[in-house]
Amino acid sequence: MTNKISLNTSSNQDILNTLDVLMNDYEESSKDTLNNSGLEFYDSSTNNLLKLEAPVHPEIPNYSELAFYLTAVQNKNALERIEKITQIAIQKNKPRPIWMNEEIQMGLSAAFALAFTDKKYIANFVNVLRTFDLDHGVYEDFFIELLLKNWGICDETLFLLAAKSGSIMGQWGIENVEIPKLDQEQKCKFIRYLLEDTLESKVVHSDLLIDALAIMDISIDIEKFKSLFEHYKPLFNEATIPSLSPIE
Repeated sequence: MTNKISLNTSSNQDILNTLDVLMNDYEESSKDTLNNSGLEFYDSSTNNLLKLEAPVHPEIPNYSELAFYLTAVQNKNALERIEKITQIAIQKNKPRPIWMNEEIQMGLSAAFALAFTDKKYIANFVNVLRTFDLDHGVYEDFFIELLLKNWGICDETLFLLAAKSGSIMGQWGIENVEIPKLDQEQKCKFIRYLLEDTLESKVVHSDLLIDALAIMDISIDIEKFKSLFEHYKPLFNEATIPSLSPIE
């Protein structure tokens, strides 16, 4: 079964109405891939699948759900609704990640569209990915690449890179990511975000985090860093995150 949705994308009200339907009928539209071949969005004036003028990335297909959300985020009144859809996705994914189809997990397109439009939504994007089965991810790394290219190095993308080094690492960390040289302040922030992220990881491999620090060209006291973890868990909590400085 495919969930087919038809709308006039030139009508802001039609976009808002469609988002309301997606929020209110999430259970039906998010059935597991065994029973559901995904969501498809059609232009009501032509009956053609929605499509972007050009793919956003050579490795990401130009699929209609992504086209819909990247169109919808241009309507500022739609942002709150789209964020609510991502929050629903987070809750529904917690017991078991839900796939929209065999390649795309529920919430990915909406979360990316928000983060690509405004960097303040990058944290929301990370929170959505934390509920995914990233060991079987397909396009997530390419969407992360697009966000890094779009926003450059800033607090939000340092947070994203820290998460990509830990809680949303998936099959690959940041070893294939092109990262500009960081200044001292940015290095300190990355360390902080990296430690914060360990509180969101089910299992913490300190050696992999140390590798990520090396990739970011950040030198630290390795033994001191390792001493912060035991049995693959941090020995600190949100209130007691240690302050570590890079060694120059």
